[in-house]
Amino acid sequence: MLKSLKSHALAILGAASLMTAAGAFEQPAHAAAMANPAAPGKGIAPTYLPGDPRIMYGPYGIGAGPMGYRAAIQAQMDQQRRAAFLGYVMAMNGKYVDSSPGRHECADFAIVALRTLGMIPGNTSSRDGHYTWGRPLNLTTEAILPGDIIQLVNVKLSYKTATSWGSWETTTQHTAIVVGTEGNGLKLKVMQQNAPYGSPVNPGYIDLNWKVERGDYTVFRPYVPVMA
Repeated sequence: MLKSLKSHALAILGAASLMTAAGAFEQPAHAAAMANPAAPGKGIAPTYLPGDPRIMYGPYGIGAGPMGYRAAIQAQMDQQRRAAFLGYVMAMNGKYVDSSPGRHECADFAIVALRTLGMIPGNTSSRDGHYTWGRPLNLTTEAILPGDIIQLVNVKLSYKTATSWGSWETTTQHTAIVVGTEGNGLKLKVMQQNAPYGSPVNPGYIDLNWKVERGDYTVFRPYVPVMA
């Protein structure tokens, strides 16, 4: 639940120049959106659920060794599913997404998006808001990519320059789905619900370059099913 967004001058986000007349980010071209910036021209490496007994290894399986035919098909399916996931997320702009009747908080958007696209569901059982949505990324070595999900708990971010200042905070928890990045890859373009409070799905920015004054956050890469 997003509490507030404070801004001063023009330095806070500049969202208007990056939004369409309809008020949403440009629909990402799937091929480009699914690219791995660390390996141009190649798709995102599949993220499989650890310990899945259906995963096979060797030249015709998934995992160690050369990528065989079956693994290549799985990787292609994985990329297509992530592209469809992004398409669904963007299509929900301006709509309320309920995980159950009348329940449309920020996490409900991620819950329904994963469910709708047949992704592995997240875990929202944490009482303090530390929900999990897949494999946590190591942001010192891994780039944040479209389709990742960020979970923030009691976070306050702020910045200050000689001419401007701004802050962003949530006193509880907030969930948002990444649809793009800017600059060094830490200024996230997101689609989110209940931000500000009571609002439907809408575009926004979360800039992880800003100083973390309190709380913590984690970026997750959702798991996809493995072929039987």
